[in-house]
Amino acid sequence: MKPDFLRHIVNPVIDSYIKPGKLALKDAIEAKKLVFAAEERYKFSVYDGDPANLVTYFKSEEFKAFANLLESCNAKEALMEILEEVKRSYSDIRELVDTVEQVAELLERGPLKHVSSPGTSNVLDLNLEKVASALKDRLNAEVLATPNSVYARLGNVLELEVYIFKHHVKLIFKVNKRTGKHVLEALFGKVLSLAEEVGSI
Repeated sequence: MKPDFLRHIVNPVIDSYIKPGKLALKDAIEAKKLVFAAEERYKFSVYDGDPANLVTYFKSEEFKAFANLLESCNAKEALMEILEEVKRSYSDIRELVDTVEQVAELLERGPLKHVSSPGTSNVLDLNLEKVASALKDRLNAEVLATPNSVYARLGNVLELEVYIFKHHVKLIFKVNKRTGKHVLEALFGKVLSLAEEVGSI
């Protein structure tokens, strides 16, 4: 059986950076959690999936979040070591090896970023740090940022989740029904206006 990406490659490499103090324990745990969550979605485990699915994972926003987390912790070496081990362990999966080499080349140039095609809206150039800062400064909201999203809460009235993907932005509003009918109607009106504006582009 081939090595499992999470259990036999990612975890051992990350653990090897904890012991000498190159990676904080909390950051290591967060990195492992990101890969664990991605494993369920992309089914790349050798136990109940197919390692070839790592091709899709390495092109995903989830991998960008994992890679950028390690880079932000000055653990880029760990990331590159993981990629090299993937190439060795799955050398018979040509497409995967090619993908890993492309990713490694991109990483040499700097952190992985959201890239939009020429002529598309620059909304995709937003980053979650800026979104979190704007929500906190302009709305005085309680804000929690993760590598994949921003969560904001205005008391018991409004909850907002923001996800920025490569080709789209996802917004989730949760409004307390006790807020009042006029507030809900106003919010729904704003949503309809926005939908009409986007639909006319």
